[in-house]
Amino acid sequence: MSGEHKVNIRFYLVVIVLVLLTFLGGIFLGLALRTRTLLYEIILSEARSHFQSIVLTRAWNAEHGGVFVLKRAGMESNPYLENPDIITCDGQVYTKKNPALMTREITELIGPEAGMIFHITSLMPLNPNNRADDFETVALKTFEAGEKEKYLFTEQGGRPVLCYMAPLLTTEACLGCHGKQGYQIGDIRGGISVTLSVDDLEKKLKQNMVAIGTYGSGVTLALVIIIGLLIVRLVLLLNEARAEVEKLAVFDGLTNVFNRRHGMELLTIEINKAKRMGSSLCCLLVDLDHFKKVNDTYGHDAGDQALKAVAASLQGSLRGYDILFRYGGEEFVVIFPGLQLVDGELAAERIRQDVAELQIPIDNAGRTIQTTLSGGLCALREDENQSEKILKRTDNALYRAKDQGRNRIEK
Repeated sequence: MSGEHKVNIRFYLVVIVLVLLTFLGGIFLGLALRTRTLLYEIILSEARSHFQSIVLTRAWNAEHGGVFVLKRAGMESNPYLENPDIITCDGQVYTKKNPALMTREITELIGPEAGMIFHITSLMPLNPNNRADDFETVALKTFEAGEKEKYLFTEQGGRPVLCYMAPLLTTEACLGCHGKQGYQIGDIRGGISVTLSVDDLEKKLKQNMVAIGTYGSGVTLALVIIIGLLIVRLVLLLNEARAEVEKLAVFDGLTNVFNRRHGMELLTIEINKAKRMGSSLCCLLVDLDHFKKVNDTYGHDAGDQALKAVAASLQGSLRGYDILFRYGGEEFVVIFPGLQLVDGELAAERIRQDVAELQIPIDNAGRTIQTTLSGGLCALREDENQSEKILKRTDNALYRAKDQGRNRIEK
C-alpha cells in the first residue's frame, strides 16, 4: 500500500471515529440530560403535591375557624390572635391553632432531617417569624404580576435544594385574622414555600452520569473496534481488487505474460533506449501452428492449456531482461534487448525447439498434445524509431515461415 493511500485511510478512519464519537456522545449526553430533566420534574411534582396537601390542611383548619387543642405545659398561645385561649367547665385550658401556626408546627414535627420544610409567608406578615426570604420575596412579587408558581434549584448550607412556592388566595375564612390588613376575598395574601432536599437526587444523577459515561464509552469503544476491523478488512479487499485491476492492465489474464498494450509500450521504450545508447535489438513474432485445429479437435479448454504451456515455455527460455507479451490470439512477441541478428536467431531457434518438445496435458485422463510454432525475426534498423515498423517486418518474416512449411524461424 502506498504512503498516500495509508494517509488517506488514516484520515478517513479518524473522521469516522470522530463522527461516531460525536454522534454517540450526543446521544448519551442527551440521554443523561433527559434523565436529569425527568428527575427534576418528578421532584417538582412532589413539591407541588406537598403544597396542595398543606393548602388542603389549612383550608380544613380555616373552615372550622381554627382548631383548639389542649394547652400542655410549655405550650405558648398564639400572640397574634385575639383571645386564643378558652377554659372549659372542668378548668382545662385549650388554645387555638390557626392555619399559619398549624403549618409551622407541622414543619417542626417533620423536622429538617426529613429534607422538607414548609414556610407560610407574605409581604406583610403578622408574625415577624413569617418574614419572606429573598427567593420568597421575588416569588410573591411575581405572583402579584400574575405568575402561578415559582421554583428554583439552588443550594442552602452547601446542600442542593428545590425551593418551590405558590400563592395563597384570600378566602372568607382568612378575613378573621387578615381582614384588618386590608385584604379582600381573591387577593393574593401570601404564599407557601416548600423546600425539598435534592441531595440524594444529585448523588443518583452523578451515579447515573458515571453509568451512562461507562456504558457509552464501552459501546463507543466496541463500535470503534468493530468499524476499525471492518475498515481494515475493506482496505485489504480494495488493495486486492486494485492489485488485480493493475495486474489486468499489464498482464494477459490467460497466459500471465504481458498483454499487448503494455508490451507495445515496453517495445517503444526499448527502441528508444537502443537508439539513445546505440545498442542493438531484435524482435521475434511467433505464432502457434495449426492452433485452430487444436481448438476444433480437443476443444477450447485444450487450446487454452496449450497457450498457457507455450507462454510458460517461452518465458522459461528467455533471459531475465528479455520481454515477452501476448500479441493477440495465438501470437506472441519476444523482445531481445542488446542482441545482434545472429544471436537473436540462435535464441529464437532455441525457443522453437523447446516448444516443439513440449508435452501439453489437455485433460485429467493424462492425454497430451504437441504443437509447433513459426516465427519471424528482425533486428532494429538505424532508420526505425517506431514499434509498428519493426513489427511489420517481423510479421512479413512470419508469413514467409508459414509459407515455407511452418515450424521454422525466418528473418
